[in-house]
Amino acid sequence: MRSILLLIIVMITISSQAQCPAGSVSLYSQSDVDQFILNYPNCTDLNGSLYIASNLVTDISNLSNIESINGNLGLHQTNCTTANFPNLTSVNGNIYFHQNYLLNEVNLTNLVGTVTHVYFHQNTILSDVQLCSLTSTSQYVYFHQNSNLSSLCLDQLVDVGGYFYINGSNLTNLNTLTNLHAVSSYLYVALNPNLTSCEGICPLINNNGVPTITIFGNPSACSSQSEVASSCLALPVDLIELAAVVENELVALTWQTASEKNNYGFEVQRSKNGTDWDIIGFIGGKGTITAVNEYRYLDSNPFAGINYYRLKQIDFNGAIQYSKIVSVKYNNSVKKVQVFPNPSSGIVSLQFENPLKQRIEIRVLDDLGREIWESEPSEEISSLNQEIEIKKSGTYFVVAQIGDEIIYERLIITVEK
Repeated sequence: MRSILLLIIVMITISSQAQCPAGSVSLYSQSDVDQFILNYPNCTDLNGSLYIASNLVTDISNLSNIESINGNLGLHQTNCTTANFPNLTSVNGNIYFHQNYLLNEVNLTNLVGTVTHVYFHQNTILSDVQLCSLTSTSQYVYFHQNSNLSSLCLDQLVDVGGYFYINGSNLTNLNTLTNLHAVSSYLYVALNPNLTSCEGICPLINNNGVPTITIFGNPSACSSQSEVASSCLALPVDLIELAAVVENELVALTWQTASEKNNYGFEVQRSKNGTDWDIIGFIGGKGTITAVNEYRYLDSNPFAGINYYRLKQIDFNGAIQYSKIVSVKYNNSVKKVQVFPNPSSGIVSLQFENPLKQRIEIRVLDDLGREIWESEPSEEISSLNQEIEIKKSGTYFVVAQIGDEIIYERLIITVEK
């Protein structure tokens, strides 16, 4: 009897320490949600689907630590106002949001890779959906009768395995679809009363990336397939060429435009892998002009190895288009600081490269950290040569601060007697 009792206690302990339940999780009330958090406070990876389906559910913020779902994610007829899953990176199934009448915001911005399908239907006050890192669906993307939807982020979506459907939204443009290059079935854009710019789907149309297109019931410029196709033939900026080359310790980006129309400017973006992009700078455009224009941007802090670059061209009306992607290999072995000769008999030359003309300050320390020499802070100089004399043998350290970067060089002094 005592052994049986001990076994039961052990089993209860193991169960209470389980991070996530086995299989799918269905939550039909707020008490279900709260109890799930109590039972599985460390649950991050669900080995099944997560269904939340009841108007008794009002708050799911405590589920925000979930990182992966090996199944579907569904919210159906809840009274939640937000559905934020900032740590969720993987869903091995569908995304399903249906008739959540109080839902205003959905944050799945870190969800990457592929899901089966995306379905948003009759979430009547939903205004903001963030699926910024999703790259593809094996089936369809469906947004229907989300009448308040004014902000949609699908910036990294490239491929849709079925159809793409957007109807009855409050969107004003489709700029978030600039990277969408393939829809295997059909594209349907209809009855969006404020949709005045469809240039975001120009890459898809110009590349013949979709076999069937249906566009109607939107305002002028997006009211028909022929109207959208005509606007796609006359993109506002004629970008001739983008090139990237290494110059000393920088990467120089250069590009030309043959003409510009309402060009606000160019957002410069960089990536380590050609998929995930960071904004590193902005260059203003020329507005409207028919002459050839040349642009240049210097990346002062490239990655070691392969760097990928692209431009996001932005109009004054918010329309965008992306350039082709270029890459360059950066070898960061070029030294900004040179100390010679090293070892030295006492006379040392310090040479510093400062191509961005940042504030530069140099100190020489002994092996106990005591300062034995310091330069005057200098700005607006691209290089500096300084000769100093050290009269005592020993190990020293040259410390150079160039902008926010601090560089150390070890120096050996052997004074002849």
